[in-house]
Amino acid sequence: MKRIVLSLIAAITLTSTITSISMAAPKKAPAAPPKPPVLDPSKVDKYTGEYAGEFVVDGKKGEGLAQVIAEGKGQYRAVLMRGLWKTAKDARQVRIELTGKVDADGNVPLEGKGWKGTLIGRKTLVAKADKGSFDGKWTVRKSPTLAAKPPKGAIVLLPFEPAKEPNMDEWANKKWIPLTNGAMRVGRGSNFTNRKFGSVTLHIEFRCPYEPTRRGQGRGNSGVYLQKRYEVQVLESFGLASKSNDCGSIYKVANTKINACLPPLQWQTYDIEFSNAVIGPDGKAKTPPMMSVKHNGIETHKDQVLPGKTTAAAASGLTVKDSLMLQDHGNKVEYRNIWIVEK
Repeated sequence: MKRIVLSLIAAITLTSTITSISMAAPKKAPAAPPKPPVLDPSKVDKYTGEYAGEFVVDGKKGEGLAQVIAEGKGQYRAVLMRGLWKTAKDARQVRIELTGKVDADGNVPLEGKGWKGTLIGRKTLVAKADKGSFDGKWTVRKSPTLAAKPPKGAIVLLPFEPAKEPNMDEWANKKWIPLTNGAMRVGRGSNFTNRKFGSVTLHIEFRCPYEPTRRGQGRGNSGVYLQKRYEVQVLESFGLASKSNDCGSIYKVANTKINACLPPLQWQTYDIEFSNAVIGPDGKAKTPPMMSVKHNGIETHKDQVLPGKTTAAAASGLTVKDSLMLQDHGNKVEYRNIWIVEK
């Protein structure tokens, strides 16, 4: 009898356990991390950008371009320049800077160097002086090579479809972030192609973040390194008088002929012709490495001879082939539509 009772108790306990297990809520899979937002320039800042129109200086009429730069806390700087930035020959002879802060009406009164004006965001910028005037309307320039399709025989390093996360198999650093706008965003650590290249034609598109309170090398900084050695600087240098460490420069080697930058959060292009060094039997260069660059379709460097490396390179010395490198400098720069044609 005792044995029967114990068996019944064991059976009841087992049944109860099975029931409690079956009634327990199923465990949920861990939630995927949220996708980073894709920023729309029109929803970030309605003043930053370009305004094109008639520019009169000392009684001389011509085309002019005003570039409006955000400096944080409602403060803006407008740079008035001659020409419309179509070629490097448009090097501005005139550069007038005005500053101002957003007022209660949502406009920006501007003043500087004997000029006064008003900026109405994404509409107009007008300014006057004793012997001059500027009357510009909001304009959006785009690179003529934007969204260029890879030619036959090209190696596609980052395929681009506007509403699809890119395939990043060609890249070694998986901590970089694919975005739903077809780009990859800088993650932790620089990134390198798995393949190595010698002389190439390179097309690459990039977008600098909107960081109005940052300055200099802390503002939208990254870099495109051919063979991990030779950097074409990526930086949010819109509207600046360029130096050899600004966007479009071959870093600390050659200043860009013209600042061809577009505003932050606008897509820009580099089209680069790179010729590898020809190395003799003694290990020395019979012909040095050289580079030509078009920034947003404007030629900024032509057959520039390169040193052994530029600053912050991941390698040095002459080589026949090495990886393309994209730099992590702590800023959320985005890249897309990257392809290479080997020469």
